[in-house]
Amino acid sequence: MESPEADLGERHETVGSGAWLQEDAAAEIRVRLRRCQGKGHRDVDAMLAFPVRMPEQPGLEIRINFGMFAGREATAAEIQDLGSALLPEIGHAEISAETRFQIGPETEADVHQVRIAIPKETLPADDFEIGELAGRLVNIAEGWARGCIAARHVEVNEL
Repeated sequence: MESPEADLGERHETVGSGAWLQEDAAAEIRVRLRRCQGKGHRDVDAMLAFPVRMPEQPGLEIRINFGMFAGREATAAEIQDLGSALLPEIGHAEISAETRFQIGPETEADVHQVRIAIPKETLPADDFEIGELAGRLVNIAEGWARGCIAARHVEVNEL
């Protein structure tokens, strides 16, 4: 197995740089990421932070207020279980676990949510069928969350 440190002259790709971003400025903020894949490796130059002007919106999104009820974040294994539970209903989805921080002059809050995003192209054409699918997905998500909470719950104390 070759060392990831070995530079084999592989080509490097720049990810996320827009036409308006000067290459010289981008070079200062790039981070080299290396991933071992099997016996070889691939180098990728990626920007640590980058703008996305108009992110692609999912066709349907289910949000689970996991942290509010569980008092903790969902684990990677729990999210994989959710994915397995969703597969019979949908062929493809993106599941994100995130902590959102809302900060203002007089308020501060953080919420841990799990989001299920279903691409537009995988949804049925009929709005009624989308509504039925959404109901089934919410039921699956609620059942998953209740199972996770019952298995491992952290008390949430008010400050």
